[in-house]
Amino acid sequence: MNPIQTQLPVSRQQIREFFPFLAPHVRKTPIVHVNATEFGLGDASLTLKLELLQHTGSFKARGAITNLLTKTVPRAGVVAASGGNHGVAVAFAARKFNVPAKIYVPTVASVAKIDRIRGYGAELVIGGERYAEAYPIATQLTADLGLRGFRLNLAVEAALDYEGHPCVRSAGDHARSGDSRPGI
Repeated sequence: MNPIQTQLPVSRQQIREFFPFLAPHVRKTPIVHVNATEFGLGDASLTLKLELLQHTGSFKARGAITNLLTKTVPRAGVVAASGGNHGVAVAFAARKFNVPAKIYVPTVASVAKIDRIRGYGAELVIGGERYAEAYPIATQLTADLGLRGFRLNLAVEAALDYEGHPCVRSAGDHARSGDSRPGI
């Protein structure tokens, strides 16, 4: 099995077509061009998209909002298991669309992430020492209550990050990626 996905699950054209629906809900974040020597690396040009300026501090808000815009969300709301950033993004998106959210994080989650999740109004459950212990609890709740579950597909994320296209997937495996150009 090849751990790196070589084909994008969503085309650039599909991203461009969907962007007008997403744009009102996310910030247009800048890109900067730097020389890799500034980071102790070899002489090469790097392009960095400053998604840390996004509402949630990461690109994951794009995926969470996309899921709520493109999926049928049960009245019971959404649930996510996260080490932090994904939970913050789901909580943010749920508040934006007035959808109940329940976020499971492990005990090692940072206080800053926990505070942000609570600040967005999500119900927070802290349990398990690691993400691997919080995830099955959230998955069971999703099944029991008919909630819309979100999960982060790390293998896809890593592959697309390498190509410059971050991606968040839902439990339904429908991905949306962000382009590295400003405004996308």
